[in-house]
Amino acid sequence: MTFRKLRIKKICLTCVKEFEILESQRIGKYCSTKCIRFSGSISDLKKHTGKGFWQTASEEEKIERLRLNFGRIVIKSDDCWGWKKKLLKSGYTTINMGRTKALLGHRLSWLIHNGPIPDKILVLHKCDNPSCTNPDHLFLGTQLDNVRDMEKKGRRVNKGMKVKYEQNYARNDGRT
Repeated sequence: MTFRKLRIKKICLTCVKEFEILESQRIGKYCSTKCIRFSGSISDLKKHTGKGFWQTASEEEKIERLRLNFGRIVIKSDDCWGWKKKLLKSGYTTINMGRTKALLGHRLSWLIHNGPIPDKILVLHKCDNPSCTNPDHLFLGTQLDNVRDMEKKGRRVNKGMKVKYEQNYARNDGRT
């Protein structure tokens, strides 16, 4: 004796198309992942695909979501921009991208206001305030640029490392 799997017809809540699901699923509200994403229901997206927004979204969707989150969290002023969320022990800001990945706030600010950051390039602060996300206070540089900037501003903690950094990065032009 064989059992047939019963199918149920449903109407998509987003696009109003008719679609079929197995009777055992029962909870189908949307016909596709695209419709779930369009509806904004992250919990339904996770149920449908087993993955959350950050695993399924396109690069444009991710950047738009980060831009919206950044706008809600940043406190803009004429000088350094503040941050509404908790800071890391180091004083830097972060914004989460799902459960396992985070992006530093100043790197996100550069990404939103100036575009992509090349590989092996850092986003440095002119103002020496690690929690600042004002794009006017940020600039790109290599690790060697960061060390030289720190030395120039008198912030070097371990002065014995200067020779090692200078030799290592001068040889490699900042690329390890």
